[in-house]
Amino acid sequence: MRYIVLFLAFLANPAPGVGQASATQHPQLLLPGVPPPDSVVAATWFGLYQSPGGYQLQRAVLRVVATPSGCGAKSKITAAQPNEPMLLIAGVPTLREGPVDSSFRGYKFLRPGESLLMTLGSSEYRLVARGRVSRAQYTELYSGYELWLTPLSVTDSASEMVVRINFSLDNTPAVLWAGDLDHDRSLDLFLQLPGGGYSRDFHLFLSSLAHPPARHSDVAHYYAADC
Repeated sequence: MRYIVLFLAFLANPAPGVGQASATQHPQLLLPGVPPPDSVVAATWFGLYQSPGGYQLQRAVLRVVATPSGCGAKSKITAAQPNEPMLLIAGVPTLREGPVDSSFRGYKFLRPGESLLMTLGSSEYRLVARGRVSRAQYTELYSGYELWLTPLSVTDSASEMVVRINFSLDNTPAVLWAGDLDHDRSLDLFLQLPGGGYSRDFHLFLSSLAHPPARHSDVAHYYAADC
């Protein structure tokens, strides 16, 4: 099977007209191991890589490689150097290479009433789930489900709603990562949200691109369709 390779970073002077990023490029989110979207803008991509000392944001070389046709997909994205990053992001001017403070890494579904306490430097944050739960045959239905983020600070303790969705227990939202991705000393969130059926919608929330009084902005997402 033929391999198609796209080099989308480390290009100092790309040839004119060959997929160059426009000056008005918008934030883009990709995940390694998933089928590529219809088009990928040639931009400077960063990968969030795990290292022995924690996490590093590094410029990434994206490749689209042939893969067995699982779920009908014939190719997937890879950015291994040598390990794969957790996520890939482009079009965010506040990103730069270097160590990234991490507050949480895992898969955490918060049921209504549950919370997740996270520490970033000297600051603490609490993510709280709210909503209603009703039982249905073989499952549970969640309506008006909300995630609220509160900084636990003497000078700032106002809560902000991050998401509001409805879903069933068959496809739940989850916190995948939290930390300071854009180096502004405020918490950023990487969430998996239900996308309908068993599909998943991955969302990146950054503090540096928020418009006050909001503290976070849903800057980019990647929709992973169900087979």
